[in-house]
Amino acid sequence: MWLDHAAGVTDQPEWIQDNLAFCLTNTGAPQDPGERFAINIKRTAEGDLSYTPGEEVTITLRLEQYGKGDVSALTLKEQLPEGWMYRGMASGNLPDEYPAGGASGELVFSWNTEPEFPFEISYLAMAPVSDEVQLFTGVASYPVLGKTFFSNEVQTRFRRYQTILATDRVIDKKYYASGQVLDVTIPFQRFGMEMPLVLGYVEILPDGWVFKEVVESDGIEPELFPKANATGTLEFAWFSPPPMPGSFTYRVYAPGNAAGLARFHGYGLYRFTDIQFVTARVETVLPRIQGA
Repeated sequence: MWLDHAAGVTDQPEWIQDNLAFCLTNTGAPQDPGERFAINIKRTAEGDLSYTPGEEVTITLRLEQYGKGDVSALTLKEQLPEGWMYRGMASGNLPDEYPAGGASGELVFSWNTEPEFPFEISYLAMAPVSDEVQLFTGVASYPVLGKTFFSNEVQTRFRRYQTILATDRVIDKKYYASGQVLDVTIPFQRFGMEMPLVLGYVEILPDGWVFKEVVESDGIEPELFPKANATGTLEFAWFSPPPMPGSFTYRVYAPGNAAGLARFHGYGLYRFTDIQFVTARVETVLPRIQGA
């Protein structure tokens, strides 16, 4: 992919894979309880994704249920960047188990019964002495009929003084059905003063899903985008910087034999001079509900 080579990206992420199946007809596979329910997480923080060494940052995680179903328990694992220290809970739906103050590395929050969705938790993290851009990651797991399923992996970059870009994904439905068409909007936003010279975006579709077209909307249409009926990895690009914040929308088709949880992955590529940067990666999980 020209965008990856331009950015110096050589290793693709090891995305979590669920039990993804395909049926042999266009009527949709029999429904498994685990594919009718998904959890998606978003992370926010005070301010403009910047931190000050030696000061606390309030990190908020919002967990939302997509689809229909129940879980008997929930575990959320949050990975702090090196040198950061957990300082305690700030607010929100208090877990049954959570780390002790002073913890670092992987933080584990657990609910022994199903929490009421959607809900938020907030915790305090102390920033180390550093000038680097820092990456937070997190993922939730939950059991359904003896099987373990995973939420999206949520990533967020925090900056010291640099300009960074962040992307997101908004899908017009919070579930899919086999044979359905969905519109996917990709917002992008700049944090900091510099304006990128070029912007690219890479989207990795669920297996077998088909790109149809870029949709006319209030967004900024890319100058480069895939041909109709492309599958797998899609590339979009602007050779002159679009206004920020901005967005674009594309249309995608879920094939008639699609089944299981559908995972979308994506990330942005940008540069200010001759050095390329990569945004935090964005993942969205859609459950399958036929005949909703």
